[in-house]
Amino acid sequence: MLARVGTLSWRESDATLSASAVPWVRLSHVVDGSGVPRNASHHVRKDLAGRPMSAAPMWVRTKSELRGHRRQRAHSCWDHLLIAPLWPKYGVNLGTLLRTCDAVGACLAVPHCPWVRDALDRGNTLRRPSCVHWANKPLTWLAAQRRAGSDIVGVELTDEAIRLADLPPARRRTVVVLGHESDGIPTEATVLLDRAVEIPMLGTGHSLNVAVAGSLVAYKLAGLV
Repeated sequence: MLARVGTLSWRESDATLSASAVPWVRLSHVVDGSGVPRNASHHVRKDLAGRPMSAAPMWVRTKSELRGHRRQRAHSCWDHLLIAPLWPKYGVNLGTLLRTCDAVGACLAVPHCPWVRDALDRGNTLRRPSCVHWANKPLTWLAAQRRAGSDIVGVELTDEAIRLADLPPARRRTVVVLGHESDGIPTEATVLLDRAVEIPMLGTGHSLNVAVAGSLVAYKLAGLV
């Protein structure tokens, strides 16, 4: 077997390097980017946690083990954390958010329309009933939640928005408002927000997918990250 690295060639059969103008070099002289011979006995790479790369493979929990650590039934309505995509555009995002709600112990709040119900039926990969709050009129429903004393948190890019890392866990009933995938939260709804949170980005996109953004905020408010 012959493999080329730069201008050199490595022949597996004799474990040497060769080049037209370079003498034969033993593998003990081959170094990696750290400047240490690859086959040096003291050169044991470690990851950030200090675990040797040569250690035994990590044990990955089996499905039966995971079932022993999970709830046997879906949680009831705890009415503490509500994830509210009130102006959805794509049904697939609703299915993703429904699973996130199950994971963090939250409820989903969505507008009451036929295509949303169908999207939830198709997207419920857990095949178990989930807690869903129906908002017949999103603005009216949101105003009622605020009057009742809920903390209304919008996931939106505003001048007053706090960074996701600075968002504390929910200490009282909290509604997470998610806007339209293209247009965001309507202007008339922003006046109902108690605060806004933004998720920092380094890429070229304007925002994250609404299901991804909602899931990140849900985990932070649930105190799981």
